[in-house]
Amino acid sequence: MRKQHLYQVVRLFAVLAVLAGGTVAAVPRVQAAASPVRVPAGVEWVRTGIIVAEDQEVYLDTQGVAITAPLAGYPGAISGPDGQVWNLGCGEYTGAPPPCALEHAPYGALVGRVGPSGESFLIGGASSFIPPASGTLYLTVNDNLGSYWDNLAGFTVRFPGR
Repeated sequence: MRKQHLYQVVRLFAVLAVLAGGTVAAVPRVQAAASPVRVPAGVEWVRTGIIVAEDQEVYLDTQGVAITAPLAGYPGAISGPDGQVWNLGCGEYTGAPPPCALEHAPYGALVGRVGPSGESFLIGGASSFIPPASGTLYLTVNDNLGSYWDNLAGFTVRFPGR
């Protein structure tokens, strides 16, 4: 219990540092075996360990916030699972480093794919989705691939019944 409390305190200080205009680097956990699944904003893809079946509805509940850039320069770079509304979609502005986890979807949105190289799809804050294929579910916070180093916080995703 103390380790979990310490982790929460460290995360709180990281968010406060970003809000103050600083940056924080951390090595997040990147794998889960069951519900709930932690999806750190600083990780390109999290292998959830959850197996989904093509065209069979998956139910979920997503909580948390993602920060996809230093807030001192990008005050709107914080969002819930539906993503940011202050700017254009991922990859849609001049000079955006391509590609994104999911092009044209909001920065900061929860995105999924099935398998390590499957096609990305938007989940956002939905309470369910229908996977386009069968296999292991991967999740991420939408951002420019290769640019996750300055991201903080993230989402906790619960899969009822798992």
